[in-house]
Parts: sequence; C-alpha cells; structure tokens
Amino acid sequence: MRSQCDATRTRIGYALIAAIAIALCGGVHAWRGRQLQALLDAYRSESHEHSLNAASRVTHTLRDVYQGLRTIARLPGVRGVDRYAGNFDENSREVVQEVYNNLAASAALSEVYIVPLDMNPDRWSAKTGWMDGPIATFDELILRRDAESIAAHDNPLNRRAVACSECHASGRSYPLPGNALAYVSPDQEPGACIPCHSSAPPPHHVPVTGEMEETEVYEYRLMVEQLAWMGRECPSERTISGLDYPALAGREVITCDNTRFKPSAPDDRDRSGIVYSVPFFAPDGALKGCISAVILTNALRDLLPGGEMAVVRPEQHHSATTWDDGPWRNHVAEIDRAAPADDLLFSEVLDLGVRDESGPWKLWVGRADSAYWTRSDVRAASVLAACAYLAIAAVAGATCVSWRQANRLRSSLEQRSSELECRVRERTASLEEFARRLEEANAELEGSQHELRAQHEELISVNAQLEISQAQTTTAYIELSAYKFALDNHSIVTMTDLAGRILYCNDKFCELSGYSREELIGRTHRIVNSGHHPRAFWTEAWATALRGEIWRAEVCNRAKDGSLYWVDATIAGLNDDSGRIDRLIAVRTDITAKKRAQQDLAAKEEHWRLIIEGTSVIAWEYDPAMEAFTYVSPQAARLGYLLDDWKKSEFFQRILHPEDRDWVLAFCGEHTARGEDHRMQYRVRCADGTEMWLDDLVTVTAKPDGSRLCRGVLLDITAQKRSEMELRDAKEAAEAANRAKGEFLANMSHEIRTPRRSAQSSAMASTCSASSTTSSTCQRSRPGSSRSSRCAARPVRF
Repeated sequence: MRSQCDATRTRIGYALIAAIAIALCGGVHAWRGRQLQALLDAYRSESHEHSLNAASRVTHTLRDVYQGLRTIARLPGVRGVDRYAGNFDENSREVVQEVYNNLAASAALSEVYIVPLDMNPDRWSAKTGWMDGPIATFDELILRRDAESIAAHDNPLNRRAVACSECHASGRSYPLPGNALAYVSPDQEPGACIPCHSSAPPPHHVPVTGEMEETEVYEYRLMVEQLAWMGRECPSERTISGLDYPALAGREVITCDNTRFKPSAPDDRDRSGIVYSVPFFAPDGALKGCISAVILTNALRDLLPGGEMAVVRPEQHHSATTWDDGPWRNHVAEIDRAAPADDLLFSEVLDLGVRDESGPWKLWVGRADSAYWTRSDVRAASVLAACAYLAIAAVAGATCVSWRQANRLRSSLEQRSSELECRVRERTASLEEFARRLEEANAELEGSQHELRAQHEELISVNAQLEISQAQTTTAYIELSAYKFALDNHSIVTMTDLAGRILYCNDKFCELSGYSREELIGRTHRIVNSGHHPRAFWTEAWATALRGEIWRAEVCNRAKDGSLYWVDATIAGLNDDSGRIDRLIAVRTDITAKKRAQQDLAAKEEHWRLIIEGTSVIAWEYDPAMEAFTYVSPQAARLGYLLDDWKKSEFFQRILHPEDRDWVLAFCGEHTARGEDHRMQYRVRCADGTEMWLDDLVTVTAKPDGSRLCRGVLLDITAQKRSEMELRDAKEAAEAANRAKGEFLANMSHEIRTPRRSAQSSAMASTCSASSTTSSTCQRSRPGSSRSSRCAARPVRF
C-alpha cells in the first residue's frame, strides 16, 4: 500500500514539473509567434515597396515607348508621307531617327515601322519588287550620319527582292540571314532576281535550303490586324481627344530581331516579342496607318530583377519571366492567371497602368520563403526561442533529477525504518534535520523558478521594446530609401570635404559629366569647371556655404567630351557631432534644355525686333475690347507721341482727323466684327498739329475666348498724297490754259474775216453767215467760267 502511494506521489510530482515546463514553453511559443508575425509584416511591407519600384521601372519604360510612338505619329513629316516615302525629307527622317535612338537606347526597342493603312504582306509589290511592306523602317542606331545615307537605307525603292515572284513561289530563293535584303549593285536594276540573273553563290555564302522564312511576315500580319481594329475604333482624328491616342499590343509573335538568336542553338523564344502600335493620321484627319514598335520578350525580362517577377498580359496569354531561377518556375499557372501564389509568404499582382486597348498589363511578384526565414532578425528570434526552450528543459530536467533523488532517498529510508526501529529515536533528530534541509532545498527551487519567471517576463518586455525599435528603424529606413531614390533620380548629388575633394557622387552626376565614379572620387569640382564663371563667383559660393548659409545659382559645367551643360546648383554645409561644418553637400538639377530654350527665344526675339524696327512701317497690335493698342513699334514716335500714349484707351480715336474719324471707326468696326481683313487710307493729327496720311493694312484674328484681335502695319503716304494733289493742280492749270488758247484763236479768226465785207453780197453773206456760225460755235464751245475747286480726296477704301 505504501509503495503504491509513493508511486502515485512520484507520478504527481513529475506531472507537476511537466505541466510547469509545458506552460513556460507555451509562453515562449506565443512570444515567438508574435515576434515572427511582426517580422513577417515588416518583410511583406519591404517586399511590397520593392515590387512598387520594379513596377514603376517597367511602367516608366513602356510609357516612354508609348510617348515616343505618339510623338512620331504627330510629326508633320510623318502625317504627310506618301506610300513609298518619296516625300520623306531629310529633316523629317532625322527627327524620327532621333526619337528611335532615344527609345532604342532607353527601352531596348528593336524596330520602329511607319505602316500604311493598306499594307498587305501577302501581296507582291511591282513598285518595290518585293512583298508589300511598311513605308519606312528604323532598326539601328544611326549617329552622325548624313540623311541621304539614312534615306537610301530606309527607302523601299532602293531594295530589291532576293527572288522574283516565280522563283519565290517555286522555292528557288536565296535566303539571307535574319530579315536582311540585298541592295542593288551597280550592274543590276531594281527588282532584279538573283536566281534568274546571276550564277554567283548566294550572298554571305548561306546554303540554299529554302527552309528559312522571312520572319517579318508575322509582325506584318499582326500589324494588319491592328490596323483593322484602328479602322473600326478611330477612323478619324476627331475621335481622339488631345494627346489621348489609343495604343494596341498584339499577341507574342516571332520577330525579325536576331540580336539574341543563336544559330548554333536556334530557339524562336530568343526572337519572340510583341508589336506595340499607335495610329497616325493624314493632314485632313483621316486614319493613314500606324506607328509600330517591336519589343522583344527578352527586353521585358531585362527589366525584372532577380527570379521573383514576371510581366503578364492575361488577355493575350503572354508572360515575360525573369532570367534567374526563382519561385516563378513553380507557379506558372498562377502567373498565367495573373493571380498571387497562396503557398508563398509574399506574393502579389500589381497593375502596371500601360496604355493598351487589348487588355491590362500586370506584374506578378512572388518571393521565396527562404528570403524571410534567412533574415537575421527572424533567425535571432528563432535562436532566442530555442535558448528559452533549452533553459526550460534544463530547469525541468534538474527538477526531475532532484525529485527523483528525493523519492529514492525517501524509499530507502522507509525500507530501512523497519530494520532500524531500535535506532529510530537516535536518528529522529537527524531525520528532522534532513527534512528541514529538504524543505529549504524545495524553497530554493521554488525561488529559482520564481526568479526564472521574472527574468522571462523581463525578457518579453525587452523584446517588445526591441520590436518597436526595429519597426521604427525599418520605417525610417524605408522613408530614407524612398527619399534617396527620388533625389538620385531627379538631381545630381555630390558630397565634398572642406578641401573640396569629392567624397560621394551619384549615378546622375556620372551620367551627365561623362566621368566614371573612380575618376571623380578624390578630385575637386575643377574637373568639370567650364571657365564660364569668374573666380569671385566660386569664392562667394564657398564662403556662403562655410557660413552655414544656403548658396544657390545657375552654373555652367563642362563634360568629359568637352560639351557644356547648365545646372541649378544648391550648396549647403553639414555639421559634425560638435556642430562644426566638416562636409559640404551639393544638389544640382540639369537645366541645359531650359537655358538653350531661353537663348533660342532671346535670339528669335532679337531677330524679329531688328526686322520690325529696321523697316519704315509702324507695326501695331490693337485690342478692340480694350479700345487700346497693346503694342506699337518704335517708328510710331515719328508722330510725336510717346509710345506709352499709344497704349492708352481711345488714343486712336483722339488722333484721327475729325473729317475721317466717323467713317474710319465704322468701316473698321464692321470688318472686325465679321473677322475680315481690310485696308484703308486716312489722316491723323501729329503731336505738332500737322496732318499725316497713313495707309493701314489690318489683319483680324480670333482669340481663344472668341473675341477679336487686330494686327497690322501703318505706312506714311503723306508725300504720295501731296504729289497727287500737285499733279491734280497742274492738270487743272493745263486745262485752263487750253481753254484760254481756244478763245484767243477764235477771236483772231473773227478779226481776220471782218475786212472782206466789201466783197460780193452773196459771198459776204456766206462769209458773214459762216463767220457768224463759227463765232456762235466757238461761243457755244467756250466753257463756262472756269473754277478751280480742290475737293478733299476721299480716302481709298479696300
């Protein structure tokens, strides 16, 4: 019976020790769960920021492609180009080439095509001697080349087919590498067929297999489908609001870009891509075709870091995964559906916001769970929990050993009690002492357990504070990283010591100056000094920054290639722990384009000012709503009034001659109201009281608010009017002299005929009758009293 009680007591003791150990382990486990959940939230937040940065990079690149294609579509040279680019002049071609250069350099663009609305790649073109194709193609970076060589390269009339239609149908063509076309040699005419007119081996010594196909046909057929969509949705430019051009990306096809195609290991995926197109319109607003760009799928892969992301177009069943191995290989189905992976600690799908009428573009992100479990803070939490588990196990084991020893000792004493009954009384004292010591040991054990609990609670409190501090540190680091990313992408940032030596510079400075970071670190800013500013300029900048003030100015620097560029610079000092300035930081913004635009604008203003002020006419601008001139050229000072007087209200009405004022205002107001250009001649009074005749040519334009604005030139015709008056006076004087001469001759004739009256009566009668008739005739022909009236000439109205 006693042995059963001892066994029961032993089991109860072990159960109590196990229960306490399990309770402590449960507390540690709960703490570990909270800690890991907080770390997981921070890990997901960091991963989301990383995903947003990658999505921004992809979106920015594809947005540049869209804006570049839209810019090409709006160029006047492109809108007016004919079917075979015969009128595609040098300037238009160079502009499109420069836009292509920018896109190809920044977005890894393969080709850009100007595609006509009626293109049919399955139709033979007798004009070019080849299957029907685009108007113009841009597929290589062309720097410092004359436009004639570019035009010769792009003009489809300068190419000839490798085989004629009969040879092409019979398979007797000589294939060329990729999508290359043979050019016309000096002894061949355009459209000549190599198999029909030459016995020489095929170009580039390519075997005549007849199996390689011209891969442009897949692109062209897809462009035809896109053109059909544009013909339905935007047949006229009136369907487009402002710059909101539609864009269309087709399904993935095999392209003609062989830059990544390996002949030794052929794989069509190396030259697969998409065709991205925007419409362009003729000058009359009708749809004329599209501007298409080819983007390799591998180029999209280049934009994705690591092995965690994929660009997905669910509507087109197309995805571009990263180059590296990663979680995407085990989640192809989720990528195709553009759905996050449920079995990963972090996975999400972001909308890229790319302009595409065929469907949305998504960025699938899935990070491996190992990225979370290998974090130092996660491992630290796991190690700390493991240490707590080990400590609990050690204390429980020690307690069990002590309890076991106590039970063994108690059993031994009880077994010997029957044998030592005679010695019980002698050993009672010793047994009581042993029992007391045992109680003290138990009390110490309980005290140790209490102290362990207190230490455990203190550890939990410390870990909670550490968790808050780590969260704050993580938030501050994320914000600081965002600020630094934005600053580095917008401005040039450098840091120097007090001797002017560069301690730090960002990529923007290296890109703009042309120097590498190794060439800049340790050097002073004299390496980019252009010599444009005097020494006092830099002395003032240095003194201002060392005083702890902010210095800002526009600075002209010289790049490594010798070219000049302008920056808006801000320099400030940085303090050390003691509050003294020990470093200088400079933030600069590239304003080269702004400075060049200002210089061009100033030159144009000076040019037109010299043209206007170099003529004798008075140029003016008049606002009928204000009844005042808004501009007059300096030649207006010839009338004796100040230029500021011209800009006063109703000044024009005051200087008009009183006899001309009413009809001039009525005539001008009537034509201005109808928006018609007109011309008139009238008189004005100069400041000294003299009169001046002006010939006024008026052009009427409409302002955006619907009101009218008049512009024109005034020409002084006073001398011309005086000449006309003098000529009229001379004419009247001549007419008066002619009348006086006629009267004199008539009188003389009468006096001569009078002595003949003694002749025969009949003759006399006849003579007298004739003389009388002549006299009366002369009298009748004599004009009335002449009067010289000078009527004021009415101003000529047009």
